[in-house]
Amino acid sequence: MSSAASAYMARTWDRDKIMAVCQFLPMFVESPLRSAGVAGISNSLAKIGGMADGYRAVTRLSLLLDKLSPESLASVKQIRDPIAKALTIAEYIFSTVFCPFEHLAVLQAHQVIPSNGRYGGMAVYCWFWSLLVGTVRQAYQMMLAYPYVSPKATDTASVKRQAEWRRMIINLIKTISFLIFSLTCLPKGKPQLLASPTGLLGPLHKVIQVTSPNALQLPVAVRGLLGLTATVCDFL
Repeated sequence: MSSAASAYMARTWDRDKIMAVCQFLPMFVESPLRSAGVAGISNSLAKIGGMADGYRAVTRLSLLLDKLSPESLASVKQIRDPIAKALTIAEYIFSTVFCPFEHLAVLQAHQVIPSNGRYGGMAVYCWFWSLLVGTVRQAYQMMLAYPYVSPKATDTASVKRQAEWRRMIINLIKTISFLIFSLTCLPKGKPQLLASPTGLLGPLHKVIQVTSPNALQLPVAVRGLLGLTATVCDFL
């Protein structure tokens, strides 16, 4: 048992799932515990959640290498359906551009580079759009797969398609949960690509502001529930 747990925790992204629980569970129970009169426990859990969030942010410093790996690029190229491929490419671009902004935001948070307050907002903007496009892609792929799902069939091919359909539903729940959560992470103003919107990148700066939704205000407990729901999907 301990050997299996050790092997599981040794894998970076499996360990990240555990840390995600440590991040979102305190958010979910923090307010109820404070209302119940145990503010000390609530504050301690909030600090644990902050530590887990910081750990996961550092772990994501390797994400750009994963995105640019030959395996990731090959997975995009092998998609045959033109609509699914276009959506996958758009999702891949947003999730890849997210990485440098996220990495710079982490370096700023640890005072490695001067803070300008823009990188975090841009990271969330890219994350939101990768999730939104991902939601559309998954819904489209489910639409294509649905006619071939036979819930009562017991042959090997049908059972495999049923398992794939269940996986699609779980992935969609995860993506939608994170999509709503990402809206709560957007800056109060619009994301800022540039300090002064001039020059060649001026038009792109304006496009980003126009295409960025307003931040969604939700209670911390609800945000924690959204993150916890998405995280639990990774274990299913």
